[in-house]
Amino acid sequence: MAAASARPESAGTIYYVSAAGDDAAPGTSPQQAWRSLARIERAALQPGDRVLLRAGDSFTGQLVLRASGAPGQPLRIGAYGDGPRPLIAGDGHAAAILIRNQQHIEIADIAITNDVQQPRPGEPAEQSFGIEVLNDGGGVLRHFRFERLTIRDVLAQRINDRTEEEFNRVIISAIRFATSRAQPGQPSYFQDILIADNDISRSGRFGVQIGHGGIGTGRQDAHSRDPEAGFNRDIVIRGNRFADLGGSAVQLAGARNALIEDNDFNRTGSSLIPGRMVGRGSGAWVINSRDIVAQHNRSRQVRGYKDSYGMHVDYGNLNVLYQYNYSEESEGGFVEILGNNRNVIWRYNISVNDGLREKAGNTIWFSPFSEGTIPSSGIHIYNNTVFVRPGLYPDIDLRARDAVIRNNIFAVSREAMIGEQLRIEMAEGAPDLAGNLFSGRINPQFKALDRQARQGPPLFVQPGASDPQGYRLRPGSPALGGGAPVRHPPFPAAGQGIFAGVTAEPTVDFFGTPLPKAGSPGIGAAVTVVNWR
Repeated sequence: MAAASARPESAGTIYYVSAAGDDAAPGTSPQQAWRSLARIERAALQPGDRVLLRAGDSFTGQLVLRASGAPGQPLRIGAYGDGPRPLIAGDGHAAAILIRNQQHIEIADIAITNDVQQPRPGEPAEQSFGIEVLNDGGGVLRHFRFERLTIRDVLAQRINDRTEEEFNRVIISAIRFATSRAQPGQPSYFQDILIADNDISRSGRFGVQIGHGGIGTGRQDAHSRDPEAGFNRDIVIRGNRFADLGGSAVQLAGARNALIEDNDFNRTGSSLIPGRMVGRGSGAWVINSRDIVAQHNRSRQVRGYKDSYGMHVDYGNLNVLYQYNYSEESEGGFVEILGNNRNVIWRYNISVNDGLREKAGNTIWFSPFSEGTIPSSGIHIYNNTVFVRPGLYPDIDLRARDAVIRNNIFAVSREAMIGEQLRIEMAEGAPDLAGNLFSGRINPQFKALDRQARQGPPLFVQPGASDPQGYRLRPGSPALGGGAPVRHPPFPAAGQGIFAGVTAEPTVDFFGTPLPKAGSPGIGAAVTVVNWR
């Protein structure tokens, strides 16, 4: 592994750390390297400084960063030399790396593990973190970059999750940002976070968890919070590979302007390590957040007795857009939207064999569950492709204020069914169904709601494939053209800041093919034909 190249704007002192070093040395060359994480904590680091750990070495203990960088001069932690990424092992500390009330920090090219067999005195037995970043001193903390990290085996000593209260006490995460509840008139939040190109596996619960406790008292949903001060903001989670997590890969609570894209969520909700993983979790989910985009993510083999969808929208959110995602074999199902949400958009996604769970496995589930049991409004489910293999019988449960469900493909194999159990309790009449293509056994009451329903096989190029390419369309497909008109819902943050590449109205299908500018929008997530080879 080559040493990280210097950035002109970041010129500062470079410190080296080696397992063969000496804490009494100056640390300013590989030949005079420091030895321990404790020596880094004691150092009077300045903006622009770099601390490099020697590749192939292991460092046991906790790295506490007690210094900040500055704009254009971040404090950077990285690696030097050739070989495997240097490893920091937490050794019983709640966090292997702890950053408290600091900012302008970049960490890259290292490995982290934190298997807490016996917690330190005073530290909870239900907590463990690879990197924990805390804002509990008030104020705005900016600029964090965590890239090309390997984080694995982040486990707590004890997990009690028999009840919902016990489940919620389990706070384990490979990467965690936490802002304490702030007082009115005293802004307190993180801003400008990038978590990219990391490999995260075998966490007892979360991969990445970013939370804000809100401001003052009362309800903390996205509609009630101060839009300027009540959210962590400008968050990008991109290109990460998550695998074998006890809970969810990504959870955002109290976030504003967050982009989750091009990640792999593999086997979330895992029970791979019995007694140390919660065994329940969606690929990604958001709660009490606003202006969120999740796109081009791939979720496979999600497991769990509750939730556990490819991705889901929990309660209290405003302006959430899920598009161009692929979900396969999620135990919970495809679409989960809980209560007190406004303007949730689910478009141009592909779902393959979602809803494995016999009890409460759903193709689509809207629930009013929230603080106050408030049904969601402004739900838009359109141009998605759903395929169900033999032996699956996912339900449909629609309890919301209003919903538009248009131009989706619902394709069911023999000896399977969508909507075996059907529940529709909408506050404002029936859901608006139009232009959907139904193939196979689908609850007739659900189909009867569609004013422009189409019937017949969609002619996928390879139905049953564990690859989104299998759900392109062959010539002659009834899904080509003929869809119902769609009034695209607004996404107010489109084209701004981290959403510069996001358009309020879709311009391409799942596969990047330009959508027709006029005429029928077509049905499903693909708009053009291909020949499978």
